[in-house]
Amino acid sequence: MKNFYDKKFEHIDFTDKNIMKGEYDRCIFNRCNLENADLKDFRFIECSFNQCNLSNAKIYGCSFQESSFTKSKMIGWQFDTCDQFNLSARFDQCNLGNAVFYKVNLMRCSFQKCTLNEVDFSEAKLSKIELIDCDLQNAIFNRTDLSETNLSGSKNYRIDPVESNVTGAKFSIPEVLSLLDRFGVKIDF
Repeated sequence: MKNFYDKKFEHIDFTDKNIMKGEYDRCIFNRCNLENADLKDFRFIECSFNQCNLSNAKIYGCSFQESSFTKSKMIGWQFDTCDQFNLSARFDQCNLGNAVFYKVNLMRCSFQKCTLNEVDFSEAKLSKIELIDCDLQNAIFNRTDLSETNLSGSKNYRIDPVESNVTGAKFSIPEVLSLLDRFGVKIDF
């Protein structure tokens, strides 16, 4: 496996030219197209992805440690297939629609101003993370650990507080009222 250190990749369309399999350490990807890329068993350590299209990339066994994604498109990612050891990433203004986080431990991740529509967080561990100002339209929270999670400013979520752990979680008004949906409570303003 080839090693890449402190390399910068700019405006490269990897759909025409395959990305070389290897370990990428402190590399920067700016405006690259990695749509449908096969990243199986790749390693990304302290890498930055800025305004990249990574939609439907195959990430089986792929490792992300201390990596960041900014204004990137990552639709359809199957995080449940990537290497879970030391998974740590920061997502800022990314579109992660239809991503799967089934049973994934996200305690070393954060999401800021992300679109997380139809994302599956079933049985995931989101304890003590930040989900700030995110759109969670039709996201699935099934037996999800959201204890002490900060969901300030996030919207469009449907979380059952009986089924998922929300102890100590931080919510914003009026979105927090959706936690009462399960109970059929009517609120008169």
